Amino acid sequence: MSFLSHPERRPLILLTLGAFLAPLMGGAVPIDPQPLGPGELLSALFSNPAAATLSQTLLFVVILGAGVWAAATRKVLPVPQNRIAIPFLVVAASMFVSFLASGYKFASLGATAYVLGILATLFVVVMLAGREQGILWVLGGLVTGTTLVAALGIREYVTQIDPNWRIFSIWMNPNALAGMLIFGFFGGLVFVHREHRLGRLLGGLACLLCATSSVLSGSKGGLLGIALGVLLVTGFMALRSRKAIALAAVLFLAAGFGFTKVLSMQVAKPAPPVGVAVNSNPTAAPAPRLASAGSTAEQSVGFRVLLWKGALDLAKERPVGWGMGTYRFQSTRPGLNTQTQTAHSSYLQLAVEGGVIAALALVFGCLLIVWESLKGSSKQPLSMIEVKAPLLGGLVAAAVHNGIDSDLYSPGTGIGLMIFLGLALLTSADGIVPEYRPKIVRPIFLVSAALALLGVAWVSRADMALSRFAYAANSGGDRATLEAAISGVEGFAQSDPRAAMILSQVSRARGEGAEAQEAHLRRAIALGPTPSMHRQLARFLSEKGDKDGAVASLKRALEMDRYNLPALALWLELEADDPELGVPVAERLVAVEDTGYFKTRSLPELVPIETYDARLYLARQSKDPAEREKLLEPALAGYAEFAKRTIPEIAKFASVGMDGGFGGLQTTEGLAILGRANEALTLFESVGGDGSSYRPVFSEALARLSK
Repeated sequence: MSFLSHPERRPLILLTLGAFLAPLMGGAVPIDPQPLGPGELLSALFSNPAAATLSQTLLFVVILGAGVWAAATRKVLPVPQNRIAIPFLVVAASMFVSFLASGYKFASLGATAYVLGILATLFVVVMLAGREQGILWVLGGLVTGTTLVAALGIREYVTQIDPNWRIFSIWMNPNALAGMLIFGFFGGLVFVHREHRLGRLLGGLACLLCATSSVLSGSKGGLLGIALGVLLVTGFMALRSRKAIALAAVLFLAAGFGFTKVLSMQVAKPAPPVGVAVNSNPTAAPAPRLASAGSTAEQSVGFRVLLWKGALDLAKERPVGWGMGTYRFQSTRPGLNTQTQTAHSSYLQLAVEGGVIAALALVFGCLLIVWESLKGSSKQPLSMIEVKAPLLGGLVAAAVHNGIDSDLYSPGTGIGLMIFLGLALLTSADGIVPEYRPKIVRPIFLVSAALALLGVAWVSRADMALSRFAYAANSGGDRATLEAAISGVEGFAQSDPRAAMILSQVSRARGEGAEAQEAHLRRAIALGPTPSMHRQLARFLSEKGDKDGAVASLKRALEMDRYNLPALALWLELEADDPELGVPVAERLVAVEDTGYFKTRSLPELVPIETYDARLYLARQSKDPAEREKLLEPALAGYAEFAKRTIPEIAKFASVGMDGGFGGLQTTEGLAILGRANEALTLFESVGGDGSSYRPVFSEALARLSK
């Protein structure tokens, strides 16, 4: 009888399938609902953020379903010792406490269920993988899926025109991809030590492809993590035998040689389309991308530092947590950065959302597993060390990468981390215990798995309903199709602020009137306020003639994000006719230029122009030529930067028919901004300023948009 043919090992097959699918389906994280057509669902499961929560749900159905199957059918289950399980249970308990404090209950429901499912994955691995062949099966599934992702990334690079392209593969961003490749690389090292020749060959291939893709991702954090992990593997194995020393040395030298070759290799690039200007060299190496990354490192690191400082401020302000899934809504509160989806640190983001205790408990639990895995290693056979060392190396690499990116919040990397933790625990001397009698771990696991599945499934239903509406609204379909999509959204309008916002946007078209639109808007704000919602309410109240109410709504937006440029710009627009009220708002806008919030942007190509518009407004009000010149010169420099950096992106998005534009800016907005830039230039020259260097910049940008 083969290993997997035994009836009790059938759940292990399901877990192995989940490990295989995690890197393939876990590369997208939920963002605002994206259009999703009827025939696009299957492909969207593997790459499209529109189906991110559905992908999460399916992954948890497979992985947690394997655990539930085993828990329901087996009398004896291996489970972590209580001392190891308790820290992870503390994380779960802290999340529930933060949920009660959350002002965004719907978002917190989905995020709490997601992290609960991630934590439950650790227990599933311990229950099902065993100590020998089961470890290799689960790890094989994870490595195979990750290697496929790596191969797709290499193919992507080879087919790109731009030699400095950072690969995404089927993931949402290169940095998250690098976090996933860590598990493929170190998982592959486990198979390099196998006695079977084919296993060694496939393991080496996995290491090579994952290392190459890591370089092509351009993630310095990923490469640093792999380097530190390889050092740990080398040192740990060198303690056991001369054979291990020699093998580890070969691996280390091979890795170094491989990285050097990848950095220097010449990749033939396809000929660019006519009219597309790129690097004239038909071959290009990825090394310049890593080298040139130094030019953007200051901006990238600077923005991360601001995020980390802001996250620490938020954690200090509310140590019990703001609620899972709420960092993106609270990220602007400290006034250090613009709104950001993640804190670029799993530890800090968990401290903000789940509370300081949750973050400390997670770190303590992971360290405890590593300690348990190390205990008694000197007495274990070399074959076990050859499994243990790469697992620990992968955990070190993942720990480094989680410090600079929120890997825990991406399903693929979150599941990968829990698989490595669970497998590392299984290599310990006494980290697990057979559950000979009913204990509290089994019911806690079953309840946690059920809650996780129900939570992510409910949020997934809402996301799919919103995506169907977005598709129906954008596709210009018939009225019946749109009404059916709206009906699907209505079922979530009492709990999901996004659904309430959609109803506010369509209420007038449905003949519901202004009162219904306002009611939907206010319900959305009550369920999950954002500066954007307050701005929309302000516009609605302004159109209704309630200027005071509009200003009050904008002030509430600024309580959440004190430097919110669109809110300040709208406030200036409302007060523009009365200089006594408008000038103080314009001066407040200009003052934002001195903050890190303004100077360090998450997207360098998206140049904010609100403060330059405020300078133009102040220059119009001033009668002093010297003051006008002093106001307008920085404004012109800012408009010129917008023309050089943002206009080309707007034109690029328009050329491929992306309706949303670049950063929400479409061609019409770009033309309007250039119009104000030329007005500022004319006014600047009228007071004796030399605008000769700006005029060709604006003319070129106008010509680019007019094509």
